[in-house]
Amino acid sequence: MSTRLAFYMPYLAVGGAEKSTLWLSQELKRRGDDVRFIVDRRGGPLDDAFAEVGPVRYLDAPRTALAGPALAKAVKEEAPNHLIAVMTHNILTAALMKRVGLIRTP
Repeated sequence: MSTRLAFYMPYLAVGGAEKSTLWLSQELKRRGDDVRFIVDRRGGPLDDAFAEVGPVRYLDAPRTALAGPALAKAVKEEAPNHLIAVMTHNILTAALMKRVGLIRTP
């Protein structure tokens, strides 16, 4: 049974967290999971690499701190079984949206 997973990240740069997320998502896809990405800003050097793994939804938020409502809408529309926020600001934004009830996804 396939699980739909959404990774939430600020930007698809070439840092350690981004590379680790790419490797993990590639393996999860190989094992049959439906992997998606929700990203605050477009134009990162790894945009194409992530797009090969799964759909990338850009929120076009100027800052992660301002992305909360767009994130909540994206999570509702993408309907993942689990949302995995990758960087500190993204974790805080996702947690806040969960806390105020705009995201119900674990």
